[in-house]
Amino acid sequence: MRDFKALVRERVAPLALAADREQKIVDEWAAQLVEIHDALRADGLSDEDAWREVQRHLPDTETLAEDLLVAEPIALQLAARSPALRARRTYRALAGRARERLAAGLLRDVRLGLRLSSTTAASAPPSS
Repeated sequence: MRDFKALVRERVAPLALAADREQKIVDEWAAQLVEIHDALRADGLSDEDAWREVQRHLPDTETLAEDLLVAEPIALQLAARSPALRARRTYRALAGRARERLAAGLLRDVRLGLRLSSTTAASAPPSS
């Protein structure tokens, strides 16, 4: 089995997040990557090809940091004005939406990559 958590931790570590927050991001993002990898495998890609596609479409650390920074201040502002329970729910909802956007973008990129690679393979002249 591929180590998706190590792959995510590698991207998240330079952000120097609080340990509990980093662990939540690693767990959730790795679970999403496993689902994408499994979907690619179900579509007929080999384990190695699916692994490469997942890696190729991961955002770099800077892009990830920007996405997290956009979500963080909004959640913190709401938490400052709301009771603790409501703030946690709001933060989770905002973080959930950010994860959904990240996963949707990643899945869209993977699908596009697959379409492009199948189109390129179909239009390539047969090898002798």
